[in-house]
Amino acid sequence: MTLQLLDVGGLWPLDADGFILNDAAPSKILPPYGAAIEESVRVYRRHVGQDLHSVYVRGSVARGRAVPGVSDLDCFAVTRRSSGGQDDSWLAAAGVRIANLTPLVTDVQLELWPCDEVMVLDRFAETCFLLKTQSACVWGEDLGPRLPRFKPDVAVANNDICQIEADVEEAIVALKADGSPPDVRYWCRRIMKNILRTGFSLVMLQERSFTRDLKPCYEAFTRHYPDQQTAMRRVLELAIIPSADRDVVVSVLAVFGAWLIAQSDAWLSRHNPARVLQLPLHRPGSGP
Repeated sequence: MTLQLLDVGGLWPLDADGFILNDAAPSKILPPYGAAIEESVRVYRRHVGQDLHSVYVRGSVARGRAVPGVSDLDCFAVTRRSSGGQDDSWLAAAGVRIANLTPLVTDVQLELWPCDEVMVLDRFAETCFLLKTQSACVWGEDLGPRLPRFKPDVAVANNDICQIEADVEEAIVALKADGSPPDVRYWCRRIMKNILRTGFSLVMLQERSFTRDLKPCYEAFTRHYPDQQTAMRRVLELAIIPSADRDVVVSVLAVFGAWLIAQSDAWLSRHNPARVLQLPLHRPGSGP
């Protein structure tokens, strides 16, 4: 099973000008995930009401690349209400209930994204980027055509690189606070995915391509850091089949995680010495 899963994934398509194309679409969502998505939409409509603008599925499910038993179902709703003005206390419980309806997914994540955090046109914003490049609208008006386009450049690579130190620290704190097998597996999968994607971001400018898929991230990284292949291979394995052993996960973070943080710091010193998370989009033709 592991070897089969390692072959999953690919690069995002680029247009003739080098902009990242969104290969997610409602038509690509496989039928087994339909019931969970329909229930997610119903939950959003019930809780958000008139403030609901649109609902999206992002990631492997939206791109028709979901792996049963490995892939998460990630949904978000764009709301008309501004930041900080909405109740999101119901999201976690609703996600657990929907996950129980769909054993194919390892987890169901429901999020609320205020419209003013999505419609950011002059600088990199993760919500805007995720909607534009890897999300399928399953209810309401699709905002994708109104958002700026993105290239695999410094502004995009910076997002993972700028946050990896905080991500690793957060995972270590959480793992030390709760060593229960389900919690350890959750944090193991989460942080190993972050590490793989940061590894790719470190070489994105040389590769001139974009992906969030785990195997291509691993392959691109090891082309440029062959001496770290064994360590990153272990990260890939743990992202796919997470360990319930807290010591195993913390050990990887303490050694390879620390190495990656140092490499990320060096990258930031070259490309973003101010450590700004949302870099400006100053590119001709970057608009919709």
